[in-house]
Amino acid sequence: LFLDLLAVPKHPYAAMENWGLSVFVEQRILLDPSVSSISYLLDVTMVIVHELCHQWFGDLVTPVWWEDVWLKEGFAHYFEFVGTDYLYPGWNMEKQRFLTDVLHEVMLLDGLTSSHPVSQEVQQATDIDRVFDWIAYKKGAALIRMLANFMGHSVFQMGLQDYLTIHKYGNAARNDLWNTLSKALKRVGKSVNIQEVMDQWTLQMGYPVITILGNETTDNVIVISQERFVYDSDAKPKDPALGDNSYLWQIPLTIAVGNTSHISSEAIIWVSNKSEHHRIPALEEASWLLGNINQTGYFRVNYDIRNWRLLINQLTRNHEVISVSNRAGLIDDAFNLARAGYLPQNIPLEIIRYLSEEKDFLPWHAASRALYPLDKLLDRTENYNIFN
Repeated sequence: LFLDLLAVPKHPYAAMENWGLSVFVEQRILLDPSVSSISYLLDVTMVIVHELCHQWFGDLVTPVWWEDVWLKEGFAHYFEFVGTDYLYPGWNMEKQRFLTDVLHEVMLLDGLTSSHPVSQEVQQATDIDRVFDWIAYKKGAALIRMLANFMGHSVFQMGLQDYLTIHKYGNAARNDLWNTLSKALKRVGKSVNIQEVMDQWTLQMGYPVITILGNETTDNVIVISQERFVYDSDAKPKDPALGDNSYLWQIPLTIAVGNTSHISSEAIIWVSNKSEHHRIPALEEASWLLGNINQTGYFRVNYDIRNWRLLINQLTRNHEVISVSNRAGLIDDAFNLARAGYLPQNIPLEIIRYLSEEKDFLPWHAASRALYPLDKLLDRTENYNIFN
């Protein structure tokens, strides 16, 4: 691979991945180590990694049509974090910053009724510009990250290498990728129809909220249900039992059981129905459940109030039993579930009471972003000075 990087004073985009000659606007590539800040170094690194990634995803293998632009952009955006992680492991880009910079941000947009699927029909030239949006980049990246995690990173990498080898110097559609990844899983003795799973995530807009309820009558049995998450209460069905049955996903739900000093290793449950019963071993009276371990999935998780109370208690007593990314995830999910009416407003506020003990950046970052809309609601009220 022979590649030049060219800095130009003006360019309509931050950068452009021409094959063998990536062009960058000066402020996205030129760096003076004696004066440039860490955040500027980070920005430059991610733009360069993004364009390098396009040499494979976009140039070597090009999407057949504009509706699959999210494939090349989603891959480049995801690998920005993976590649920067490789160069600067101390920044925790892929396991931590991805959550507040990509996942939490795009879920805000994708929870609106005005959202759209990641794969969009493109009928005419004027449609092309609009497919390059945050849904394509950020949701695309989040779905690829979820896929890599439920497949396992080594199998995922093997599948991608096959895909690039088979389709090099040509075009490919999303189904070509799904079929190649399914074959890679088969080779290691796993059987998942990737196309069937990923079609639900890419052809439907929005995402699900999973609700995990402890079954009061049966020991070790929980009820897991899914519905489409929406902020707008007018868009929700009046009778939750009726639900919106047109929206269903096959969800790779990772789950762990914890107590005051220990958390179990994660298990994966594939949730594909509106509501399912599952048996969870080692679920004792004082144990809590945690879903979507390290927030690798593109969905929110809600619990019964008893489990929320146990999680709040755990954060207060010893927050480090729960991983940094799950602490940030609990904060973001709780505030957004409350904002959308799925959870009482006091729960997220009680969760963040533990923050005085928090030494990691990520949960603080998640909390400051979640509190911003509340701040905007209150800043014109007469009692706002209490908070200053």
